[in-house]
Amino acid sequence: MALQGSFLVGRVQGVALRVHWSTPLGMLFFGRFAFVPGFWLGYLLLVGVHEVGHAWLAHRMGLRPLGIEIHALGGQCRYAGDVVSPWQRSVVAWGGVLAQAALLALALVARLAPWPSSAVLDQLFDALTWTNVWLMGLNLLPLPPLDGAEAWPLFGLLRGKLARRREKAARGRLVRSARDAPGPLDVGAVDDAAVRETVRRALADAAKGARRGPRSGA
Repeated sequence: MALQGSFLVGRVQGVALRVHWSTPLGMLFFGRFAFVPGFWLGYLLLVGVHEVGHAWLAHRMGLRPLGIEIHALGGQCRYAGDVVSPWQRSVVAWGGVLAQAALLALALVARLAPWPSSAVLDQLFDALTWTNVWLMGLNLLPLPPLDGAEAWPLFGLLRGKLARRREKAARGRLVRSARDAPGPLDVGAVDDAAVRETVRRALADAAKGARRGPRSGA
């Protein structure tokens, strides 16, 4: 449920985007209570892109993004699913800082282009670079309700998934080896006549030896 006092400003791929009345207070606070319209624009862009990153990864993980809300302390992305696993929550938690990193890269590339000298553009660039970086670091602190509390466990979950995959592959190799192993030795069809002849000759030789009697040594 959206916070009371939030206003719908649009939809992104069907996901409601709302802005809370307290948002200007956050803009003033992070702008150090100075008149910096370029920074305010950059700050709003950062928060919006951050939450859109969460929503996009939630969609990619098979979840349903329900809404994005911007408020004085940043923003939040609400999503749901029939079952939301720790793996899904951890992946979605990385969506915000990854989107911010993409925005940082675009800002740095855009800075290489010739821009007219403008205080507003300088403020915007500072918001999309320096402020962007320290907000990313702040969000990745492993403390709830920050993203880092659910983001960092991803690596342990990934190691577990890889270990289970290796174990499954090893079991598969054992099953295939057992299936492809040769069966009992096939000696072919037995020639009964040859067997009888061999037995007859052996008995005859034994009978001749018995008639000659034992032989003494020298």
